Amino acid sequence: MRTLDEEVAFTQEWWKRTTADEGKLLAWVKKLHGTEIGGYDDYQGFLDRFITEPRTQLILTNIADDERKHAGILVDLLAGRGHRIDPDA
Repeated sequence: MRTLDEEVAFTQEWWKRTTADEGKLLAWVKKLHGTEIGGYDDYQGFLDRFITEPRTQLILTNIADDERKHAGILVDLLAGRGHRIDPDA
C-alpha cells in the first residue's frame, strides 16, 4: 500500500503525462463527461425509486443538477478545443 506522499506523487505524475498528450487528455475529459452524466442519471433514478422525504429530495436534486452542470462545463471545454460530443451521452 502506498503512503499519502506516494499517492500524491503518482497522481501528479499521471496528470503531467495526461496533460502532455492531447489524445490522452481528450479521452480522459470525454470519460469524465460520461461519469458526470451517469452521476446525474444515477441520482435521478435513486430519487425516483427510493426518496420521498422533501429535504432529502432537495439535497439529492441539487447534487444531480451539479453533476449535469459539470457535464456541461466539459462540453464547453471540449468545444473550445475543437471537439464536439453529445451533451447527453
